[in-house]
Amino acid sequence: MMIKHLWIVLLFPLLAFTGDWITYESLEGRFSISTPHHFMEKTLKSETAIGTLETYYFVYQPEGQIDAEGNMLYTLSYVDYPENSIHSDSTELLDDFFKTTIETSIKSVKGELRYDTPEKIKGFPGWLWRVDVADKAVIKTKTYLINNRLYTLQVVTIAENSLNKSVDRFMESFRLLQ
Repeated sequence: MMIKHLWIVLLFPLLAFTGDWITYESLEGRFSISTPHHFMEKTLKSETAIGTLETYYFVYQPEGQIDAEGNMLYTLSYVDYPENSIHSDSTELLDDFFKTTIETSIKSVKGELRYDTPEKIKGFPGWLWRVDVADKAVIKTKTYLINNRLYTLQVVTIAENSLNKSVDRFMESFRLLQ
């Protein structure tokens, strides 16, 4: 009997650090995603030329500022644009919309675009791109426009370990709840 309890005591620390991810689901945000840890949630309002926008952020930053894979930040955000401003069926506006979004992200970190490619989720348009920042960090971003809601997923990682499996696991786990 004592041996069974010893195994539990010895195994528990190993189980606690296996890196099991959790599935985060937001009914309000209409999405689910796998993440290495619970998100911190934040809402920010910003005044823009098209009105006040509320952006909902879901952020995980590993303890010690970096995880075992070299990732520094996992984020998912979404914002609803006003009716008649941008919509996923506005095909003639979408290329410019995504190109402007990518250019803005590059300028905000003074980075260099490594690649970009169109994406789709359930027939809705999106884009995937990678920005290198001063040979020290990589930001991989995936964004989708679902009707008038823009979802943005990002992982920031150290440059020398940018091709780790956790980045893809996070990005590929995003699901729409509709």
